[in-house]
Amino acid sequence: MDTPEKEEAQFLREKAKRFREMADNYNTELSPFLRELADEFEKRAALLERRTH
Repeated sequence: MDTPEKEEAQFLREKAKRFREMADNYNTELSPFLRELADEFEKRAALLERRTH
């Protein structure tokens, strides 16, 4: 069973992927913001993963 940190990291990476897909598929004024959020989710996921190793 995964730890809560690993589960959160996985959740954040999935959200980041979805946000990037939306930004790419629906190029709107919000697209840059969605990409920024995705980057932040990835950074948070990486931090959580480092803490579990």
